[in-house]
Amino acid sequence: MWVVAGWWACVPEPSTTDSVATADTATPQTPPLPPPPPVDAADLARALQTAVDWVPELSLGPCYESWRAASVDRDETCPPFTTTGDPYLWETEEVCTTVAGSRYFGILTTGVDQRAYVEDVLWPVIVEVGPGVSAGFVSSPWFTGSTSGLLLDGSVWLRTGADVAPSGAAFTLGGNFRSVQAYTGPLKVRHHALEGFCHGGVPPAGTWVDAPIDPWLHLTQVSATGEALRHTLVDGSLSNLPAPYGTVDFAGVAWVDPALGGCAVEPDGTVTIRRDDGVAVTLAFDSGSCDGCAEAVPATAGATVLGGPVCFDAAPLGRPLRWEELAP
Repeated sequence: MWVVAGWWACVPEPSTTDSVATADTATPQTPPLPPPPPVDAADLARALQTAVDWVPELSLGPCYESWRAASVDRDETCPPFTTTGDPYLWETEEVCTTVAGSRYFGILTTGVDQRAYVEDVLWPVIVEVGPGVSAGFVSSPWFTGSTSGLLLDGSVWLRTGADVAPSGAAFTLGGNFRSVQAYTGPLKVRHHALEGFCHGGVPPAGTWVDAPIDPWLHLTQVSATGEALRHTLVDGSLSNLPAPYGTVDFAGVAWVDPALGGCAVEPDGTVTIRRDDGVAVTLAFDSGSCDGCAEAVPATAGATVLGGPVCFDAAPLGRPLRWEELAP
């Protein structure tokens, strides 16, 4: 018993001054932030239409043309190619300079053979949507058909030299870009996977590289060969669009020709439009309603939308995706 008593004797009495000091020095509550400015439905509609209008114009073509024009000045040692067959690869850890003064830095892979990509990535999509596009399509466990297209994958910095036209043109690329066209039975498939940025060089006027727009987007369009019956799929985002709604995200957006059971004026899927101050609004489209409109639902706490539903013209989603015969 004396041990217990001794232990209690050593325990200090609780301090009342500590409690008072804590109460007196408590950190004041931070006042809540004011709600963000409201979003106008008409502004959302314009931003969405701008993004949708770009969809059929997106492909690797403008980026590749810009690269070709800027990189016309090459010599035997700059840029240093490590492979000269498909895929072609050059890589340099230090800036190299050509005789005419053009400077290269980075790594770039240029691939032509698209069959493996079609088999691994596109074939499941083709099998899923193909029967709805053409009654003559017969699916199989593997892809049978022909392919064409091009891949650019890497991180490139280039500036043309004083003796090169145009002198001083800068080209930068970062990411993975691919355009594919495939034929299988009665179907034609076009696919563009654009993931990154492609800036400068000598971009074709009016293209997404000239704008410039930064895509992180996958576009797939399955159509009946020789017919304008299309099924278009859009996933990903477009950034660096006109302010103040600089980013538009597409999630599972699918446009189907009315002759195939779809709606001309409205796709299925979800679109999120992001204002440059961080405010985001989500639009969920349903081809079953077929009115081309969706209610805007704020995805940012405290945000509000004024002006009712957001409506747009879905026709660009039904146009043929851009295609150029690309060859390195």
